[in-house]
This record gives sequence, C-alpha cells and structure tokens, in this order.
Amino acid sequence: METSKNVQPEQITDSDLSEQIKVVTKDSHTRAENTELMLSYQRGHVSLTQYQMLLCSLYKIYEALEEALDRNATHDAVAPIYFPLELERLPSIRKDLEHSTAKAGERRSLSRPPR
Repeated sequence: METSKNVQPEQITDSDLSEQIKVVTKDSHTRAENTELMLSYQRGHVSLTQYQMLLCSLYKIYEALEEALDRNATHDAVAPIYFPLELERLPSIRKDLEHSTAKAGERRSLSRPPR
C-alpha cells in the first residue's frame, strides 16, 4: 500500500483500520480520480475498450483486497470492518466484464486487459 508523503502508518493514532486506510491512500485516490480516463468515465465519455480496461484493473485490485481481508478476517484490526457479503465486489465486476465482452463478441481472461 502506498502511503502519503506526510503520513506514515505508525504515526496514525486512530485505531480504526478503515480510517487508517483512508488517510494513507488519500493522495493515491486523488491522483487516480483525476486521471484523464477517470475524468472521462465520470462524464460518461469512455469507450467500451476503456471500460473493459477499467474493469480488468478493478478486478485485480478487489481480488487482492478481498483475499487479504478473508485471510485476515479474525485479526483485531480487520474484524470490526469485515463484512464480506456487504463489501464484496468481485462477482459484480466479473459480471460486468463478462457482459461487456459478450457485447463486443469477445472472450477475455480477467487478468488480460483488452487491446
């Protein structure tokens, strides 16, 4: 996890893991939200290929996050925020990607972005 330049995880006094994650990833999220692709996406100006690339990226991100949360579900810091049914995103992302590739007449691996 990338930390912001001014905040190190050990400097955070808030014991709530979700707040710690929010603090240390704020700069990364701000940069990501302001990329040309995300700005175009927010305006509804994105091609099918760009949307598929976004879905592939999100799939890999949420795959790692959900696996880590599952693996650490009983950890004291994770247990209070562990709500797998409410927070899981992989099935929806997979469904969206399958729908978008079927629409385009393609079969695509979730780990291989569109060309």
